Amino acid sequence: MRKYSINRSLCGGTVLLTGATGFIGGSLLERILELDPGPNCVYVLVRKREGISPKARIDKILASPLFVRLKPEALRKVKVIPCDLTAGNLGLSDGDRQILLSECTHVFHSAAFISFAAHLNSAVRINLLSTRHLLGLTKRMPKLRAMVHVSTAYANCTRNSDEVLQERLYPSSMEPSSFIDMMERMSCEEINHKTEEILGNHVNTYTFTKQMAENLLAMERGNVPLSIIRPSIVLNSWSQPTVGWVDNVNSGACGFIAGIAKGLFRTFQATPNTLLDVIPVDMVVSTILAAAERAHQDPENLHIFHCTSNTINPTTWDEYCEEVVRACREHPCENLLWYPKARIRKNYLRNLLVLYVFQIIPAFIINSISPIWNFDKSEL
Repeated sequence: MRKYSINRSLCGGTVLLTGATGFIGGSLLERILELDPGPNCVYVLVRKREGISPKARIDKILASPLFVRLKPEALRKVKVIPCDLTAGNLGLSDGDRQILLSECTHVFHSAAFISFAAHLNSAVRINLLSTRHLLGLTKRMPKLRAMVHVSTAYANCTRNSDEVLQERLYPSSMEPSSFIDMMERMSCEEINHKTEEILGNHVNTYTFTKQMAENLLAMERGNVPLSIIRPSIVLNSWSQPTVGWVDNVNSGACGFIAGIAKGLFRTFQATPNTLLDVIPVDMVVSTILAAAERAHQDPENLHIFHCTSNTINPTTWDEYCEEVVRACREHPCENLLWYPKARIRKNYLRNLLVLYVFQIIPAFIINSISPIWNFDKSEL
């Protein structure tokens, strides 16, 4: 798809964006503001966090290196709206709600609770209920051109391992509205007791709730022009806004790289020849914008797009680890703790032995002597 056609529906529009403080959402915000011609205004829904106001959170992001190449007039398009996505009315004031309803042409939902150890109740509130609340608002927007929901390539991880996943909707184990009703009737103790049974073959609450959210959108979207994208493991940028950009070491698989670069991580348990599917964040953003245009062009149908590299540029865990180690040796980072060296090991006991000898015991020693040497562990 050519560049002009991707940007066409956004020209002169008004965007509503969730998740702007996250890795994908922040990258998407930067790309939208860069478009010329682009939208007239971008409303970002942000919640208050740890005593920091929503506006202060966005101001900090807009002052980061990610947005340095943008002109001041582009940054002035950003309008911050306080919210609580888990609340039935999204925590919006009456005035803010009316502004969004009367002006918005595009809705991009990238906010999510990406925690593989999250309590089921928390994952449901943020990944499922917030999606339903946002959809309810979106359905009332008379000027709406497109809505894009960011899901995950692992939402349907319960399928057979030899099955090729298609760009279509796969049914969840329960009907979403019935599941939500069931969760509202259950106490926290009952949810804890039945979590494993509810998840079924899902590996965690994240993939479970993301699949449930896809099905909820498909069933309740009404006339909303909708696209769903499924990115795999999101990495630093390929070229935009600059080569290798990432907002923090916890984004995607970047923590894996940072641990090896510092010499902290020495071993990982995995099947070495298993394919590792990673995708640069700027490719994900491009897919989101293309998906919005597709929904605008064909509003009747639900559109689902995979954003992965598996069949195009396959890489195994072993190959990826070797490449990371090589790059970390050629371009060593500051405050290096140990010479970068790491391997993928399939054997559980061998991995456990190396883990204790080369990671846990050294970490214990450093933690013990750091007060004596006045060693700043935060530099690691």
